[in-house]
Amino acid sequence: MSKLRSIPGMKTVTEKAALLYAVFEDEDTPKWVKAAIVTALIYLINPADAVPDVIPGVGYGDDVAVLLAALGTIKAYIESHHHDRAREILNKL
Repeated sequence: MSKLRSIPGMKTVTEKAALLYAVFEDEDTPKWVKAAIVTALIYLINPADAVPDVIPGVGYGDDVAVLLAALGTIKAYIESHHHDRAREILNKL
């Protein structure tokens, strides 16, 4: 994880992705919310995105934008226990 943290923008990406995953794994999360989360996370891991991730400083900008858009779309379904779970996930990395 320390190697990932050295990549510009990676801390934000991992925090947002962990939060999305925490909401996704909640059995009470509606299916349409899970579909939005899966779409955002697939974009994150897809190497062929709008801005190549290898470009220092801006490579993860589009990924962050997609994650933020997904979080904005599902914000009504994000609860405090999801933030707690996201921190647990990140602490395990």
